[in-house]
Amino acid sequence: MDFIKLIMRGAYDDIRSALTDDATLNLQSVGVSEGKDTALQLLQKQHGYLKNEINQIKVFREFEDKEHLVIEYDILLNNTFDLPLVAIMEKECDKFSAIRTYHSVYPITE
Repeated sequence: MDFIKLIMRGAYDDIRSALTDDATLNLQSVGVSEGKDTALQLLQKQHGYLKNEINQIKVFREFEDKEHLVIEYDILLNNTFDLPLVAIMEKECDKFSAIRTYHSVYPITE
């Protein structure tokens, strides 16, 4: 699941359908939600936070094992700085039970 690109497309139902009922979302810049039913508001908040800031999203690296999917992004902001961001997704069978995002507070300038 390409989490950040789905958020930027507003594909909230695609994300929510990939979550367990009790999934926890901890999105560094906008907050935490507990449970799939409360995830929609947080996903919309994350979209609102990012929508006017991002010029381009690149997947830098992806790791996956039976318990996790980790995607490292290189996000080019409109101010031309690169922002490294990582999404860590915990798997439970064929769904995700937790998604956490982390990003640098300092963009890459060189």
